[in-house]
Amino acid sequence: MIDIFNFPNNDSNFDIFTTNGITNSWQIWVKPKNTKFVKILAIGAGGGGGAGWSSTLNSGAGGGGGGAGAVVTGLYPANVLPDRLYIQVGIGGAGGRNRGDNGGSGTVTSISTNATTSAVERILFANPGTLGGGGSGSVAGFAGGGAGVVTDTNLGKLGINVYNGGAGGSNGGGVTPTPGGSVTISSIVTGGAGGGANNLSSTGTNGGNITGAGFVPTISGSPTIAGFVADGSSGYSSLPSINSSNRTPMVFTGGAGGGANSSSSTGKGGDGGNGAFGCGGGGGGASNFSTTANGAGGNGGNGLVIITSW
Repeated sequence: MIDIFNFPNNDSNFDIFTTNGITNSWQIWVKPKNTKFVKILAIGAGGGGGAGWSSTLNSGAGGGGGGAGAVVTGLYPANVLPDRLYIQVGIGGAGGRNRGDNGGSGTVTSISTNATTSAVERILFANPGTLGGGGSGSVAGFAGGGAGVVTDTNLGKLGINVYNGGAGGSNGGGVTPTPGGSVTISSIVTGGAGGGANNLSSTGTNGGNITGAGFVPTISGSPTIAGFVADGSSGYSSLPSINSSNRTPMVFTGGAGGGANSSSSTGKGGDGGNGAFGCGGGGGGASNFSTTANGAGGNGGNGLVIITSW
């Protein structure tokens, strides 16, 4: 369409960028005409949860939940930014699959003046959450760490930026046994909860919860049972849309933990839930039925970029 009068296009003033596949190629944002200010929100990807332990007639610990990505915002006068920005959204870490496997850390979310992560061309940079540890026959899976803060010293100074580190996940349950650790909401992104454990007597425990607050519901870990355990629930997501009547504040949560299998003759532990945008995956539950009966860790949530211009 020919822009005869140079009017701004209000339909293009709110842009959401998510990952665009395994190759995660750069995406392009074009500054609308007559724009005076640009607000950018960038969230790093979450870490994957660790797998629970499983072994024939032996105790097992739960996997730890993955950590959350950093949340970074920037406000800029439009005239200090180029007409195009290049965006690469972080990919969430994979959950651990086999018994005792660690999850994978997420990857960085970057906004740059060119298709490069070079510090001299970065506008914003949101670090990822780190991996949750796999459980063992004696030690609980460790919690993934929340993303650290990276303060850009070059083009980041063009605007007013706020850098917030990510929240950590929770430990898996220990072989006493103890339940997987739960997570409380302290930011717009959270880590994942821990997976449940069992002891030599096949006494199992539940996966940890993401404890709700206000309008955010509790995301429940799966309870321990004798047999095939249900998976922990995936994270809560409230993603805004310019065309939506939903005005709920934007909040994302990690995945809940998988419960332990309390049978020594059949079934498997529950898998951890997947994290929502920027959040950690839940830890997998343990089993003492066989060496392949563990619950897998949940995947970390992919990153996110939202650009608003006016």
